[in-house]
Amino acid sequence: MCNKKNKWKYIAFSGMVGIIAFVLLLLSGKIQYGNMEDKFEDTEVYGSYANRDFYINQNNSIEQELIKPTGTLKSFSIKYHKELFDKNLLLNIELCDSDTGEVIQKWTENGNEIGEDGFREYILENQKLDGTRNLKLKIKANHENDAIYCSSIDSLHGGVLRVNGEEQDGDIILRMTQNLYVVSTAVWGIFISCLIAVFCFLILYYKIWNLIKEKVEILCSRLKTQRKNVLKTGGVLFLILLLSIIIEKVISHYNLLPYNTVGAFNEYRCLFFVSVMICAYSFVKLKTYIIEKPEYVFLILIAIVGVLYVMIMPAEAEISWDEAIHYWRAVGVSHALSAKTNYADSWIYWHSGIGYRLPNSIENLKIAHNNLQMMYDEGRMITSNTDILEQILAVAYIPSAIGLIIGRALNIPYMLTYHLGAAMNMLLYIILVYFSVKRLKSGKMICITVACVLDSVFLASVYSSDSWITGLCMLGTSYFIGNMQEDGKVCKKDRAIMLISYLLAFMAKAVYFPLFLLFLFLPMEKFENRKQCIFFRITTIALSLTLCLEMVISFKWFLIILIITWLCVYGCYLFLNKLTRIQIISISAVCIIVGIIVGYFGIMYVLPGLLGVGDLRGGSEVNSAGQVVFIMKNPVVYAKILIKFLLNQYLSFQADLQGVFNTFGYMGQSSFATISFVLLWFVVFTDKKKVDMWRGYNKVKAGLMLIDIGIVILIATALYVSFTPVRYESINGCQARYLLPLYAGIFMMIGSNKIENKMSEKLYNSGVIIANILILLLSAWQVVVRLYY
Repeated sequence: MCNKKNKWKYIAFSGMVGIIAFVLLLLSGKIQYGNMEDKFEDTEVYGSYANRDFYINQNNSIEQELIKPTGTLKSFSIKYHKELFDKNLLLNIELCDSDTGEVIQKWTENGNEIGEDGFREYILENQKLDGTRNLKLKIKANHENDAIYCSSIDSLHGGVLRVNGEEQDGDIILRMTQNLYVVSTAVWGIFISCLIAVFCFLILYYKIWNLIKEKVEILCSRLKTQRKNVLKTGGVLFLILLLSIIIEKVISHYNLLPYNTVGAFNEYRCLFFVSVMICAYSFVKLKTYIIEKPEYVFLILIAIVGVLYVMIMPAEAEISWDEAIHYWRAVGVSHALSAKTNYADSWIYWHSGIGYRLPNSIENLKIAHNNLQMMYDEGRMITSNTDILEQILAVAYIPSAIGLIIGRALNIPYMLTYHLGAAMNMLLYIILVYFSVKRLKSGKMICITVACVLDSVFLASVYSSDSWITGLCMLGTSYFIGNMQEDGKVCKKDRAIMLISYLLAFMAKAVYFPLFLLFLFLPMEKFENRKQCIFFRITTIALSLTLCLEMVISFKWFLIILIITWLCVYGCYLFLNKLTRIQIISISAVCIIVGIIVGYFGIMYVLPGLLGVGDLRGGSEVNSAGQVVFIMKNPVVYAKILIKFLLNQYLSFQADLQGVFNTFGYMGQSSFATISFVLLWFVVFTDKKKVDMWRGYNKVKAGLMLIDIGIVILIATALYVSFTPVRYESINGCQARYLLPLYAGIFMMIGSNKIENKMSEKLYNSGVIIANILILLLSAWQVVVRLYY
């Protein structure tokens, strides 16, 4: 219930609360800004697992190219084999400008100041070297030695190691620090203060406290009236826990499994048994809802499985793709005001986790966790990830950041805090899936099966932005299809949910922006009036164009660009509205021709300068600018490369596609990919009702297929440009998980709307939900749980 009478008073009061909150944050020192020292490169981990002998003599000239700082270079550190640094050895080290050859500063290393960890820091004096200069190190020795640590593979992405002018494998092991002037913390302070003001307004305007009070009273009343049921459920849960402990004790004592430590209690197996039995009990208890509210049954079951998935994953930041990067971003957002974090967080990032792989003993995992806890307890603070605070994709890490903040506030053990950050990803994913399924009139089982694709659930249990993107795309798509399935108008709330869910999803990965065009299929009769329809369509197009620009130009003033784009689209609409149909066609034809010409020259001559080198994790031969020129000069050749890659690898179940149905990141693969794949296609063609026979179904299906094909081409091309060597005959780094945000729409629409499922709805819904939950449980057992001992 709204309190409209005092609306403006509430706005004024909430605004004052927001201002006071910001002032208090600023005066209390919570918001820290200004010059900060930041470590922006550390390749020590390569010296642990990819080290090689690096012999040099007095005749060798060593040159190591350095990567550019985003601020000004403060120092660099070289790692040495301290035990191999003899008393007579001297190394002459010069920091030079790669372009001019100018010697910026010199050092002579005799080994006396090398630290216990093998690193020696070289600090720049009175030099302000920013990212505009290309730098390199020159090293010469007075006699033969192998005192410098060197990796056997490319560790300093963007740097090249040369000996006497010849390029070498690997790089010198380095750390690099820079001075940054950070103001993004103040911007986040304003953002958080605005959120406080909005929250305050919502509480007052919608009388949220009264709603909460009512809900609590209803809950307490139910607990009183159903006291016996509550006690019975508590007793059953206790028995389940007791039975699980007994089963685990028997397995451990009699050594019944291949991976087992006799007499030791395996908490991961016990947790699995508890989860399986609670799932079974919950399904029996909730079976009465299976027809009317299958999403409620699924919510409870997937929540149990979600907790299991989060808890069984080793607490390290490299069991999934780029997880260390995602974790470091979440840490940065969690310290958005101070830009300071514990050294343990940095260690996990730079060392890519703790190197724990299954099968392995639980004792080894505990030792690794204890080492990290001791590191955390030292309380050493360093600069956190400040780069993420200046990017719009930071929104995708807010859930994980909230989990980390709560964990630190409660002062729980470091590893539990780590799990809590991942758990918030899972919580958000489950909530988004629940409301997606709830909104549909038909296709609920399709949505549930898509949500249970193994890779989606796994990625929700670790640090990743994928679950954010997939869940929000599913929500927006479900609200669109749900509205098409029913008569009546699209309410303001549904329109807002569709636009906001897609916007938040694409902020994290803008390549999916064409999905916005799906909303243009909403017919005019779905709106209250023509004005409302035009406003919605203009906003949809403006958001799509804004995010398209974000793919190329990473701008900080997102809101301003969006407003300008919206006004431009609105202006075009007003102009075209005054013209006849023939004039519109003529102008459109001219605009298309001009657009093609301008686009060609823009892509050919402007875009390469904006893209730069690209992602050098793809190899030293990656060159985004060169790749764009190659594609534009050889479009037919690239088309053949693209089609061959898509058909033979990316979209082939026998190749890449099955990975989303059976993969636990770097931990391994389950044996249930084919079963999961078949189940998905089964529900695609059977989960149909009369409400699917809405007008324009096939038109929307065809449009969505074209949009999805366009997105797949964009994804592949983006990675060919940014991650693949020039002229390479395949596409690197293009993973099947990038298709997950498209699954909800494509699988809910690809089936025929002329099919009506006449099976028993109770048996059908039960079978599909049980099958999905079983696949998730058995996959977790096979790949993770059974390998702990």
